[in-house]
Amino acid sequence: MSADIYDFDSGRSLKTGSGGGPGGTALENRVSTLDQSVVKLETKIDRIEGKLERHDEAFRRIEDALKSLANGGKELRKQVQDLNLGLARMKGRIAAVEGRIMGLEGRFAHIPTTFQMIGNFATFMLGIAGVIFTASRFLHP
Repeated sequence: MSADIYDFDSGRSLKTGSGGGPGGTALENRVSTLDQSVVKLETKIDRIEGKLERHDEAFRRIEDALKSLANGGKELRKQVQDLNLGLARMKGRIAAVEGRIMGLEGRFAHIPTTFQMIGNFATFMLGIAGVIFTASRFLHP
């Protein structure tokens, strides 16, 4: 404990008759300097506290914004999942339409063209003319 005790006036003798305690005006000067320093520190601490309050408010706003982003992220993920499901359904419908189109292409491939129909009709007419000619030869002696 004796190591914690400091002697400020080591080597000085007490002033007699001044009515002051040990250290006299030197101690009073130190105390007044410390008082002024404490006042300055209190002013700075008050400014720092004001800044901390503003920072606390800013941090609260940032925290609220991050929470809303997190909730928005959940909603965004749900919307993306819904879009993926809708896209999968559309792909299925498109595949079904492609299958129907292929079936129609096959049917159209078997439909004769105009020239083919004219040729078939001409052949049919010649065949009927031949049958009529042959029948008329057998019926007229």
